[in-house]
This record gives sequence, structure tokens and C-alpha cells, in this order.
Amino acid sequence: MTRRRALANLAGVLAAVLLVGIGYLVVAAPPLEFANSSASENAEALACVPPTATTGSPPAKPIPTEAHARPVGPLNSGFAVAFSSSAADGDRTWLCSVDGDSRWTRLVIPADLELGAYSAVSDGQLVAIPAMRQAVDKVDSVVLSSPGAEPMIIPLDDAANVDWLADWSFWGWMEPIPAGGFLLAGGTRLATLDDEGRLTFDDAFPAGLTPISPTSQPGTWLVAHSDARQPGGGIGPPFMLWTDGQAQPTDIAGTWGGWVVSRNADGLAWLRGPSSWALLHADGSVAELPTTRTPDGNTDIAPDGSLLLVRSGGCGQGDAATCRVTVLSIADGGIVATLPAEGISSWREHGGLFITQGLRAPSIFRVAADGVRQVALPAAAQ
Repeated sequence: MTRRRALANLAGVLAAVLLVGIGYLVVAAPPLEFANSSASENAEALACVPPTATTGSPPAKPIPTEAHARPVGPLNSGFAVAFSSSAADGDRTWLCSVDGDSRWTRLVIPADLELGAYSAVSDGQLVAIPAMRQAVDKVDSVVLSSPGAEPMIIPLDDAANVDWLADWSFWGWMEPIPAGGFLLAGGTRLATLDDEGRLTFDDAFPAGLTPISPTSQPGTWLVAHSDARQPGGGIGPPFMLWTDGQAQPTDIAGTWGGWVVSRNADGLAWLRGPSSWALLHADGSVAELPTTRTPDGNTDIAPDGSLLLVRSGGCGQGDAATCRVTVLSIADGGIVATLPAEGISSWREHGGLFITQGLRAPSIFRVAADGVRQVALPAAAQ
């Protein structure tokens, strides 16, 4: 397996688990030094622009310049976003954050690593990016980055468990923990990385299980059987709950095919079923939303249970020209807004970010209970 395939595999697994997304590789930005720079130089260095270097070889035939973007997750007062562009001289990928006032800032990332920006996730304070430090066929480190700060490089092979790392690099992905830090999901052990860069393994985690998501309750995790992992991404049911120190997991009522971590105190996580969403509780019981408020189709729910994104029309066929995404109020079923094309969403405590896909250039929208407003793209992505 090549370096490119290893990072693409991780991106593919993440996309399959989240039910949305596309995979790209990144070439790192040049190293930035700020200690002796002026304020104006700092601002220029942190502008949301692509790196000068490209990844891979230029295309054999001329191609039009295209830009793509994917929301990474909440970051400080706004969101982190991964950008990529295709042009005649090759591809570029970079990471930026947009704050509550729609100002863009580039994230500093090391220049000597190959990074998987489209597999990056954010816990609200830091962005975690899978990386390769050496000429090997597996992800062997994670980069932690935040706007304006020097990144941390966390070697995963220092865990003194070669078998775990090889398995996780093939099957796994990262999930943000609501209280901060990251779960290295999809492996054979419960491994977490905190915001100080400490990698920890829970030795009490039962054999034969794989952790697939944190919940809103610290120390309680959604798990599945490790032999239910599927090539190319995804994990088959049943899902279960495991709490730190528990001998065996707790069964969850019903069969569910997806989840969104809950960020409110009403439950542990949202679970997606064949025709509805349900809120998971600590005893393994679930409370389904009325199906009249959660129509069939490809939907995405806000963690606070206030909004639902409903994809219809040509979305299932990937037809951006006919696809429309409706934002519904779960409280009364009313239409809050209509978005122009298929896209990917990311949520925080109040509201979310939606980025269109499949168009020549992406459009970015902030989604909230009182409506939707468009966010201006940085110039390099327009």
C-alpha cells in the first residue's frame, strides 16, 4: 500500500462512517515563523490561501480550475474548513478557520509531513489531522493545530503496540470527543488523544469490540463488534454502549445505521434508523422522534434536536442541478430555508455550517433556527 493509498483509505473510512464526504490528500504548507515578524507580516502569513507546492503530477491534459471544500468541525467561535483545488499545474489542499464574523485564518501545518486534510476533525479547540512522518504504508502520527499556534506532532508508533497501529491505520478514523480531545475510532483498542497531545489506551476495554463514537457522557462510548468492520468503511450493527470499567457492553434497543454525537444534556447521541432519528439514553433505551417530523430520505439532525436537513430530488443520484436540501424545524415541521445543492454539514451547540458539493466552486452557509445566511469564500477558493 502506498502513502497516498493509506491516507486515502482513512479518508474513505471517515466518509463512509459519516454517510457523507469525499476523500482528498494534502500537501503541507510551507513552515511559518512568527516570533520576529510584524503584525502585518503575521496577517499575510495567516491568510487563507493555498500552499505554493502541489501534490502529485500535473494532469496530462489541460483542466479547468476547480475548488472544493469540506467542513471539518466547530473551532473556537466558528468552524474549520478543508479546501482543495485542481488546476493545470496540479492539486493543492489547505486548512482554514472562519470565525463568527466570517473572517478567514489559515491553520499552520508542518511542511515535512504528508497529511490527510479531508480526514481532519475538530473538537472545538483543535483540529486533528492524520499524517505520515516516514516512507511507510500507514498513518503513524496525528497533527494537532489551531489558528495562529504552532502545531503539535503526536507519534502514534510510540504506543509500543505495532499490531494496534497497523490495524487502526487500515480500519480506523478519528472522532471528536464533546468534552475535548479525540477518539481514535475503529481499532481494536479504545485509544484517545487529549488536547495536550497525550495518547492513552484503556486496558479494560473488552476484546472483540471496536470503539466507533464518543457520547455526550464522558467515559461512555458507542461500540460494535470488531468483526463487523467493512472494507472501504462502515460498521454493521448491532451498536452497543460501553462505559469505562464496565465488564461487558450494554445492548441498545433496535437496529440503527448511523449516529451523530449529542452535545446537549438530554441524551448520549442521536441514532439514525430506517425512517427516523432517536435519542439514545444511558441505559440503552431510545426515544424516537415522530416520523411526521423526520421525513424519509437522506437527513442530518442538529445535535440540539432543533433542525433537520432533508436531501431530496436528485441528491441520491448525485445530480447537483436538481438536488435541493431543505432545512426543517423539528418542533413544528416548518421550512426554515432551502439550500441550493447537495452538500456536507457540520454542527456546533447552536447552528451549523453547510458547504455545497459537486459544483465548480463551493458555497458556504451558516444554518440556524432563525434562517440561513451565506458566508463569503476566501478569494483563493472562489
